[in-house]
Amino acid sequence: MSHATAIAILPKPEDAERFNRERPEARAILALSPLVLAKLDPDLRALAVTEPFSDGDHARCVARGAKALRQVLGAARREAALRPGTIHSLHLNLRHMVHRIGRTWALLGDEGPWLIPDEGGWTLERSREAAHRALLLRLSPYAAKGAGQVGETALRRRHVGKPPPLPALFRLLRNLLLRSLRARGPWIVTRARNLIFGLEKHLEHRTPPFRRLVVQTAGLGLGAYKALLTAVRHDRAAAAHVAVPLAAYPAPAAREAVDRALAALSDPVVRQGLTSVDLEILRCDAEHCEGLYDDAAAAIEALAPHCFISRQNSGHHAVVAEAAGAAGVPRYVVNYNSLVPHGSAVAAEIHRYLCDMRMPAGLADHFIMWSPRIAALARGFHSEADQRRSRPLRLEPGVPAASRREGPYRVLHASNFAHWAIYFPWVTETSNEFLASAAALVRQLSDLDEIALTIRSKPKTECGPDVLEALLPRQGRYRVTGTKQPYIEALADVDLVVGFMSTTLEEAVLHRVPVLLWGPTARYLHFPARRTPPSETDRAAVYAVTEEAALAPMVTAICRAHAGRPLTDAEIADFVWPVGTPGVPELAEAIAGGALPAAPAARAAA
Repeated sequence: MSHATAIAILPKPEDAERFNRERPEARAILALSPLVLAKLDPDLRALAVTEPFSDGDHARCVARGAKALRQVLGAARREAALRPGTIHSLHLNLRHMVHRIGRTWALLGDEGPWLIPDEGGWTLERSREAAHRALLLRLSPYAAKGAGQVGETALRRRHVGKPPPLPALFRLLRNLLLRSLRARGPWIVTRARNLIFGLEKHLEHRTPPFRRLVVQTAGLGLGAYKALLTAVRHDRAAAAHVAVPLAAYPAPAAREAVDRALAALSDPVVRQGLTSVDLEILRCDAEHCEGLYDDAAAAIEALAPHCFISRQNSGHHAVVAEAAGAAGVPRYVVNYNSLVPHGSAVAAEIHRYLCDMRMPAGLADHFIMWSPRIAALARGFHSEADQRRSRPLRLEPGVPAASRREGPYRVLHASNFAHWAIYFPWVTETSNEFLASAAALVRQLSDLDEIALTIRSKPKTECGPDVLEALLPRQGRYRVTGTKQPYIEALADVDLVVGFMSTTLEEAVLHRVPVLLWGPTARYLHFPARRTPPSETDRAAVYAVTEEAALAPMVTAICRAHAGRPLTDAEIADFVWPVGTPGVPELAEAIAGGALPAAPAARAAA
């Protein structure tokens, strides 16, 4: 069969570069991200087609993932060899895999054949199942070149690192160090150097000052001993934080337990889509988590910390959190992600996962919530006991600007997208959808004299600033920026923020900047939003449009009604805890004292 009848699928930028050189025959080219599209020669872009992933595909991907995870996690919880922290990490890894499997299956469609790149050139796959397997192996971040097979030992080292040599000696020396640190505390155990909202500064300035022990959970091999020496030097210098590694010990029973749990899968697409690399990742991670637990427990016992604080207890955070809880150490989760309740059952399935990942019941004792909307979401998923352990944290709204500066209205597109490796369907844009939403803004706004448009993008590989500059329409006045300037500083000079789903949108409202929800789909609105243009006497904090043609009139109306007149206390009331709610200083005081005070009733977010 001639390649001319096939659709060439290009998962990675190097595949596009190879296509440029070799020019294999194909009826069309499917570039799986804007970065891959940007790497194609301009004359080949005419063959490129948009990723065929509809709102219906998003919904089917969510449903497929929910069923698969229900089956596997139900079976995993019956396995004595898997602790709760290990199952939590399994959930995180498997969900990303299942969603990637569903998305890949959907984009292939029924009409082949498919031309898939491999180490030797190009493979023509005639069956959808064969193309699916080949494409998933090509997409795997751990796969070797070509077929994607990678040895068990090599994958374990790449995924979880190397254990230290002479592990018994390492543990002895590490625990001796921790016991010596105990008297020079009090200590907070965490996974990051800094906490959040500047909380660490308030705790450092107490008498005695609270210091932070940063635990490293990836294997460092011989470097683990060097890390101990560095920790000794930092302690002698009375550094605010000291980093020490944990070591995972073999736990082969976890590997078999994962295989038994995966046997519960009934969906043939998911079963055949879990590649040999994916399966080995799940086994290695479970073995690592189980082996890590005992060492984390030993470290916690040696140090006797005051508390454990994290931004989210996902992945290996969960193992350390579980060990801390078993030792009776209070565990605080202070998360800053935007988690918003939504009426859609499809969205609720993803929100349930995000809530569980960031505020997992059973792996934390206190949930600190900076947004009333996070609290509203958690109420839907947390038990009454967990809700009683939740506390609000008031972040002070931005100070209103004195007056509007001269010049055009300044509009900032500051959204986010989920890439292939960490993919959340429905509630997030794909990178191709992100590009489409930015391109629509350029088409509709960049020729308006009264609008100055900026497209801001994180340096993600699938659609960073350089990719946007290459693919966005050439005509019109707009600029593309990265994230070098802190977002809060950027907000100080913005009249309107546009996006689909991101914490940046809630941050904008907190800093009294209105938000317009916009994306290439109407499937999801991150907040309840007004759909009619405002006037100077009739405004809202959040607006939404679902048609590209409505962008220019809505953006213009919002800017005219809001520019120079920041959002009022009444307009942002649903996004901010009321005056009198404890803030960061009170939170630090409560953590130091070991108890969190009750907070005034908050205005519930719908």
